[in-house]
Amino acid sequence: EDWSADNTDRALIDHVAEGDDPQQVAILFAKGLIQEGLGPRRSRDRSDGFRDAAGYAQAIERHRADVMEKGSAVERSVLQMVEAAQLLPFDAGVEMERAAFDDLVNTPRARALRHVMRAERRCGRLVGAAEPDVRSLGLIYANPQNMRLAAAGLMVGNQVRLFDPTQGAAEKAAEAIFTRLAATAERRGHSEKSVAAMRRNLSVVNALPDLAGVQLVVENGPDDPRIRRNVLNALFEALGKSAPILCMTDHMDCGDLAPDPLRDRVMGLYLSDMDFPARLAEVSAGAAVNDQALLVAQAGLKRLDRRLVRSRPMGGMIAPVMFDTYVAAADALIRAGVAPEAIEAAMVEGGFARGPYGMLANVSGQAYLARAARLAETSGTGLSHRLIQSGQGAALRRLGEVKGLKDLAAGLVDADMAKAFSFKTARDIQAAICAALVNRGVALIEAGAARRPMQIDVAMVQGFGYPREHGGPMCHADVTGLFQVVRRCQALTPLDRHLWEPRARFLDLQRNGQSFTAVNE
Repeated sequence: EDWSADNTDRALIDHVAEGDDPQQVAILFAKGLIQEGLGPRRSRDRSDGFRDAAGYAQAIERHRADVMEKGSAVERSVLQMVEAAQLLPFDAGVEMERAAFDDLVNTPRARALRHVMRAERRCGRLVGAAEPDVRSLGLIYANPQNMRLAAAGLMVGNQVRLFDPTQGAAEKAAEAIFTRLAATAERRGHSEKSVAAMRRNLSVVNALPDLAGVQLVVENGPDDPRIRRNVLNALFEALGKSAPILCMTDHMDCGDLAPDPLRDRVMGLYLSDMDFPARLAEVSAGAAVNDQALLVAQAGLKRLDRRLVRSRPMGGMIAPVMFDTYVAAADALIRAGVAPEAIEAAMVEGGFARGPYGMLANVSGQAYLARAARLAETSGTGLSHRLIQSGQGAALRRLGEVKGLKDLAAGLVDADMAKAFSFKTARDIQAAICAALVNRGVALIEAGAARRPMQIDVAMVQGFGYPREHGGPMCHADVTGLFQVVRRCQALTPLDRHLWEPRARFLDLQRNGQSFTAVNE
């Protein structure tokens, strides 16, 4: 089919090649042009085919006011380039784009985006070796999180085996998984044949020995050390030293609970499951875990489209600790008289996917309370604890629907703190909470749970919707300046010393003129 230049819908296309050898068709087409004396027609030399030049200019004008007032430097530059495409000769337009690139490439936003990209790549390599092809998954306990894992595995062609000790639980879960798969497949345009293949790939098994042969096992039972130790002992008796085992937890050293022969392949796993895109998979692996087990876990989780961070079982896992800090800092601001609605609005305005209380609706309230009880760090019971204890966790997605919120918050205000601290703007709120996150990140590095600041950044960006354009809290602190962040922490220490009293290593970095970026290298 010959698509001529006067067809404005297809003005940039000369010919569509059909058949198995498009290169040969292209050669014949080029020879035809030469025989006709036409030669190549460069798109840059053509000015025809513009269907509605006036409409193009009007559309630019409609966007100009909004972009110039609220848009970022990148958005403003893009608008200028789109306008120039109609007005300038090709070479002048290219030169203008090159100058704009030179202006933008070293902005804080660009540096932060590059930092996150590099950090995700580096953190995602738990082991620097060729990954095996992990296509089989064994899931123990048919709870909602494992059901989501099963669906994700089936969507990418994995073989999945599901076991639950409660009679009938796995079968019931399998039916729910099939229902979810059918709806997802329909939305994505999968054929009935592919859906049938997914159904065949899911097996309900009746005993732990039936998991023999899978490449990776995920155990997602009660986060209780006694129960977990019993499950790991039963797995060893049933399977011996077989597949690596990931135990879903938010704080536990799972390898320490395993029988000695399994300690080289048992790891903790924390998955971020939110009502917005969150793909973090934190693998907590002690020194005893061997590289092959890490490599299998790495390959299996990446196949499920997860972004990896490795932590060490020292001082807690990175993601849960950082999440708790995000909420605890908000609770502290409540004590200083800041309204919960103002905190939520400030963090969303600052680019966070959710404010701290909206984020709380996505996690297990009981697990959050259990972590708070273990740490015993907060200055009394905060608003977050009261909301969960009142059974209103689910309502936190729409803070305005929480019953008695105003009275709950007012009852927690400390008059002396409210007089001593003032958070007048959204930026004051953002700066206070981000300073707490940075200080806690340093604490995790001091404890050995994290080795590099970039691990904190990836956990927050991929786990909890920290604005990617800021690169994560540690990167953002570098851009702001460690001196400024330390001063803010010192000023806020009386409000809650556990959150804001600057850590020793934080002070050392600031006094020596160093940065978190340097620690990453």
